[in-house]
Amino acid sequence: MEKAKYSRYTAKDKEWIKTLFDQGRTDAEIASIMGRTEVGIMVKRRQMGLHRPDCVAISQAAGKKWSKEELTFIRNYWKELSDLRMAKKLRVSVSCYKHKRQRMGLTKDWEQKKGRRRSWTFSQELFLTQNYATHSAADIARHLGKKENTVQYKAKRMGLKKDYIPGRKGYKALEID
Repeated sequence: MEKAKYSRYTAKDKEWIKTLFDQGRTDAEIASIMGRTEVGIMVKRRQMGLHRPDCVAISQAAGKKWSKEELTFIRNYWKELSDLRMAKKLRVSVSCYKHKRQRMGLTKDWEQKKGRRRSWTFSQELFLTQNYATHSAADIARHLGKKENTVQYKAKRMGLKKDYIPGRKGYKALEID
């Protein structure tokens, strides 16, 4: 009788995975021995808590200490260079570099977790209230460090309106002390 295409893992299968993993076998080797897919083995192994050491664990185990020069380099160039190029220049893996960059608080907009929006402070809302009518949303956004559409959306929710002065083109420049 043929084995079902997606059969459940038995207790014996799990023991066998653990034994082969402890022997240092790769997921591909385990999969070929057990007649399963490599991805299936990888998923089950992770569910069982059997993890291969990743970049972070390796660097911590090896006592990797980031030098001041490396940290300064990261702070200066993390926006300009891709993660791959930064990792090559620092001679570490991409995941290791990304982990360090994120631990330093240097995250890209798309990396922010869903639902973790930066809220508006009272002083930002006050600034928006005082300046929205007479200044462009782009200038206000630059000053507050937010996106233009974020400023427009917040102003709409606060019920703020632009002042219309007939004959005037554009808004006056934002002058902040």
